[in-house]
Amino acid sequence: CYTGAGGLSKLGLVRAVGANRFNTGLERHLDPGVVAYALFDAWERRFPQTDTLRLSQICAEPEFLGRLFAARREQVVEMLQILQSMG
Repeated sequence: CYTGAGGLSKLGLVRAVGANRFNTGLERHLDPGVVAYALFDAWERRFPQTDTLRLSQICAEPEFLGRLFAARREQVVEMLQILQSMG
């Protein structure tokens, strides 16, 4: 079900590479709306009284972009830059 037409496969997070073999992690850009929702939802639930987060937190904390999307640091930076360019 994970690599079917919907779900994690649709987001590009899980890809079938053979019989019972899968690759995980970002292969392409996610929709900025998905990234923004994931970021601000985790931020509000985990650190509601905090105005600023460190990049290391966004990359490594549970529920944040790096861990949630199995993204490398440079991918997280790129996602944040896209959001920042949108205002």
